[in-house]
Amino acid sequence: GKRHLRDERAITLLDRYATYAGSDPRRATSVLATIPYMEQTFGAFHIAGGIRADHSLEWIIATAKDQGKTGDPAVRQKIADLATKASIMRCAGLRSLTDQLKNRMNPHLSAAMKLMGTSLVQEFSETGISLLGPYGALMDDEHAPSNGRWAKQYLGDRSMTIAGGTSEVQRNIVAQRVLGMPRR
Repeated sequence: GKRHLRDERAITLLDRYATYAGSDPRRATSVLATIPYMEQTFGAFHIAGGIRADHSLEWIIATAKDQGKTGDPAVRQKIADLATKASIMRCAGLRSLTDQLKNRMNPHLSAAMKLMGTSLVQEFSETGISLLGPYGALMDDEHAPSNGRWAKQYLGDRSMTIAGGTSEVQRNIVAQRVLGMPRR
């Protein structure tokens, strides 16, 4: 970034993806530089993960209503838990955005958000499938509720624990760089 760019915001934008994946921007593969283009062109899962979590929460509530399960105390508790976590993700995303706008770099927040975000989206898709019972596993079938939306999301969400640095890598980054724990 710094060799070819003069605008500090552009440097931060390009370097952010390397730090998000737990890499040193000076040593990261150049493919990480294509991610901003892809996000701008095709959409993204960043600020927020919080925004996606809000949509997933709406879909969970709609699924619970469709299945007549909104009166079940366990379902209501699970929805409340997901709503709380979605709110935390939204706040973390806004914090990250504020940091970027003020030219503050916080790679630790990115690692924590990636770890929490991938866990949260998995929790949403697992809950959606659970609410649908056996029909939740159907994808390309005429009986699949909502065209198999939850089953498709479940499979896609699993891959997110690998994309951008596995959850294990992110946990190590948080443990070592954020919490200052020694390497084993």
